[in-house]
Amino acid sequence: MSRIEVEDGLHLCFPGRCAEFGEGVAIGYLVARLASGAPHFTRLIAPETLVQVRDVAERFGYRARVVAETAEGCEVAFARPPARPALRLVGDAR
Repeated sequence: MSRIEVEDGLHLCFPGRCAEFGEGVAIGYLVARLASGAPHFTRLIAPETLVQVRDVAERFGYRARVVAETAEGCEVAFARPPARPALRLVGDAR
């Protein structure tokens, strides 16, 4: 049975379900979190989902970086890069 971190101190468990089910729930929750537009956060994920997590994060405009590896999984930090300044053409003021 895998534990899925929803937020600090809150975990979900699905007794009797296979690992793939838990990974699917974890990815679904991550997608919802990415869609919320939070500037940065960390999440504990299964190592088997790391490639998919990085791809999904990139599509939402986030950088995903592994910050720690434990027996429970990989702790991944998600951050949006700072927005580039908007450039505009300023007319000649003669």
